[in-house]
Amino acid sequence: MYQMKKKRTTLKELVAKECIVAPCIYDCMSAKAAEIAGYKALLLSGGEIEESFLGLPNMGIHTIDDLCKITYNISTVSPLPISVDMDNGFGEPLAVFRNCERLVRAGAMGIQLEDKACEGPNKLLSRKDYIAKIKAAVDAVKGTDCMIIARNHVNVAEDPEEAVARALEALEAGAEMTLCLPRNMEQAKYIADHVPGWKMFPDIGCDRNGNPSADVPGLAAMGYNFVTMHFFLKAAMNAMIRHGRENLKNLNNRYTCMEEIDGIYGASAMPFMNAQDYFDLENTWTGENKVWKGPAPR
Repeated sequence: MYQMKKKRTTLKELVAKECIVAPCIYDCMSAKAAEIAGYKALLLSGGEIEESFLGLPNMGIHTIDDLCKITYNISTVSPLPISVDMDNGFGEPLAVFRNCERLVRAGAMGIQLEDKACEGPNKLLSRKDYIAKIKAAVDAVKGTDCMIIARNHVNVAEDPEEAVARALEALEAGAEMTLCLPRNMEQAKYIADHVPGWKMFPDIGCDRNGNPSADVPGLAAMGYNFVTMHFFLKAAMNAMIRHGRENLKNLNNRYTCMEEIDGIYGASAMPFMNAQDYFDLENTWTGENKVWKGPAPR
């Protein structure tokens, strides 16, 4: 509510200047954690929405209503630009057009649209049907601060020419950024050598020895300007399980209260939020001088 009154830097402005690394987030508090940790942008993960918000495995079961609601909530409290994983758009081109309009109104500054079909996890749309959806999405965000990120799921190792062809056609259709699925630096270089313009590298991972699948400075040198990675939801689960076990063992919450994060003690997460901002807004309407008397904000 309050954050929307403030001017936010757009995702377009950020990626035009440098390679931006963004965590995959799923709710308002994970967005707040990303902000405090120092990230400049966010990616709303469809899979982590299903797991955290709906209690479902990552199987593409969430709806456009779920996505719009969560996008709105996050964008109203976070100053960071948010890109949204829209999967295949939740319907045919007319539905994609309307759904993109809804996400823009909810605060999305990037919409990631992919070419998966509804028939199964490994079934792709024809190139013609995919590009029709890209065109609809591009028209929906025209004149706004939001950009379309055209993602294709062609296996780069098996058919790099098709991955490139889909990316090039998406650019011709008006997408401002492309997203193929390179799994390592060699595949990333192939894409970079054949696809111009803004490019995204998704989901940096690590092997069993802890070696990352990609090197961000190396990606930036190739022309990639948006890189994402999952970790917040697992990190939250790890911390909650650890605190839960300790507090159950001790039969009190001392373990949590005494764990200091940026000078914050106690059991409440309220200090991470700034309630006074909301009182200041209300004071402009009432003429009063209401002051927050709870925990001081970070």
